[in-house]
Amino acid sequence: MSIKPVITDATKSEAPVAPKMWRSLEELLEKPDFQSMLTREFPSQAGEWTDPLSRRNFLSLMGASLALAGATGCRQPAGLIVPNVVDAEGALPGKPQYFASSMPLGGFATPVLVKSYEGRPVKIEPNPQHPSLAGAADGVSAGTDVFAQASVLGMYDPDREYALNFEGSTTTWEDCLRSLKKSLANLDKANQGSAIRLLTGTVTSPTEKDLIQRFLKKHPGARWHQHEALASDGGLEGNALAFGQPLEAHPVLHDAAKAVRADVIVAIDSDILNQGPAHLALVRQFGDLRDAAKPETMARLYAIEPTLSVTGTKADHRLAVRPSAIPAMVAHLAHLLGATGGKPATGLDAAEEKFLQVLSADLKEKSHDLTGKKLDKPESRAGKTVLVAGPRQPKEVHALVASINSKLGNNGKTVHYRAPLAAGRPLAGDNTLAQLTEDMKAGRVKFLLVLDGNPAYSAPIDVPFAEELLKLSGKKDCTTAYLGLYEDETAIKAQWRIPQTHYLEQ
Repeated sequence: MSIKPVITDATKSEAPVAPKMWRSLEELLEKPDFQSMLTREFPSQAGEWTDPLSRRNFLSLMGASLALAGATGCRQPAGLIVPNVVDAEGALPGKPQYFASSMPLGGFATPVLVKSYEGRPVKIEPNPQHPSLAGAADGVSAGTDVFAQASVLGMYDPDREYALNFEGSTTTWEDCLRSLKKSLANLDKANQGSAIRLLTGTVTSPTEKDLIQRFLKKHPGARWHQHEALASDGGLEGNALAFGQPLEAHPVLHDAAKAVRADVIVAIDSDILNQGPAHLALVRQFGDLRDAAKPETMARLYAIEPTLSVTGTKADHRLAVRPSAIPAMVAHLAHLLGATGGKPATGLDAAEEKFLQVLSADLKEKSHDLTGKKLDKPESRAGKTVLVAGPRQPKEVHALVASINSKLGNNGKTVHYRAPLAAGRPLAGDNTLAQLTEDMKAGRVKFLLVLDGNPAYSAPIDVPFAEELLKLSGKKDCTTAYLGLYEDETAIKAQWRIPQTHYLEQ
């Protein structure tokens, strides 16, 4: 009797059972509240989510759906571009043309040179003929910043494509002007225009200032308010303490024509190489002072700041300090230099004390070159240094910096104090936006015209401008109008929404 052996095929094994995967204890225990949550979140696919056999298919389908939805959002925005009916003089197809312009940013203008094809700007370049950028030692002007380069994209932004409208309904320019003029005329007859308000940002343009003055002259009772979200008046208030009137400090690092040169530069929480209306000119001037081929003549840069900045990365000596410690350190530096208002500080550690001692000695006289070689005879630094305080510093620090610059003989040489460029702009402490909001709340405003900016978004948290603007727009006897590039938070709360021309279109 023979026994037939059982032969097994090792290649035909049973499929392994996949381990059950879970992401939380509730899912593992299949609690009722977890099942209820799945039903709420995925009402039609809850079973797919917990079914181990079809969960992979469900996630694949969901991923494909999201990918297709994203693809539909990447389509080219609809828009109509037509050729010019009348080409500009000298325009040739395919040949670029250049024109000079000024890019407004925070109320101040940056000189630029615009490259355009057939009247359409495509590239921003620096303007070498502008006085603030010309005169470099190597004959090359300063460049442009990221805001200037991005402004070209802002011109072609599809979100700008909105028509002139009243409460969301498209209208014409004739109807808009007729309605606004009628509202102004009625208010002039009723109360001499005392219910008329004008809200702008910082104004430095003489042309815009003249237009506003003519508007106020025509409507004597009207009031002009200004609001700049990132404006800081610490410098104006500090210089008012030092000189008796609000003045702006304009540092000059190098001016070959006037034989002005700052051998020692001190930036106190001030990113002078990256921020501010004149930072491009300062970048060019600083580059003139940093000739690596002549290290003995290179200017020395000190930075005292709480966080690392572009200026701090370029500094020869940088001191990182707490923001609250900067006023005491500046007062101690003024004391070491014998400037008015200086007083010794307590609580400085050894490194901070040594830093200020070395800095004060370097500001007084030149005893070593940048390589560390000691000079045979020290040279006076009078009029060859400059200290700059940043906009975040309080007025007391700016007053001390002005006192130190005066003590070192820098006034009129490496730093100039001039009247503010902004036309009629009050100090930040006056908070005219808060005054305007209070007048709107009290019913003293019947006509409000907002020019540019977005105060409904940038107003301080304790100033309910957006709420009061919406209430004012809802009153039948009131008129609100907004001129801006986009239908932003301010535009959607105003009655009249007027599209603004881009600076490259003007």
